[in-house]
Amino acid sequence: MACRWVTATSTIGDMARRPVPLFLRALRSTLGDSQGRAVTWVLALQLFGGVLFYRFVEHWSWLDCLYFAVCTLTTVGYGDLTPTTDASKIFTMVFLISGMGILGAFVALLGEQALREYDREPKS
Repeated sequence: MACRWVTATSTIGDMARRPVPLFLRALRSTLGDSQGRAVTWVLALQLFGGVLFYRFVEHWSWLDCLYFAVCTLTTVGYGDLTPTTDASKIFTMVFLISGMGILGAFVALLGEQALREYDREPKS
């Protein structure tokens, strides 16, 4: 797939005026595409696997497990929750390295669909 860069600042401003509907249309388009569905499922499985691992190894609440998995994949890392066992630390390293690639692919597909949806909008 070809990468398209937004070069005009007016185009960026136009996209910023209606970000939520554009995002929702891009998400719907991404999920409507077979490649987008596949990447979304892999991302969901990655998160689900992380949640299960932290739940049963670290004994955190379900919400804390999801919170930590999302913070880890987005590289936010607040530091309020940290892995305590060697197994958790090793899992977190593998989870982070593999998950960043999956999340990056998802965001790239979503961005590509957002540009396509933006191009379909009638211009005034």
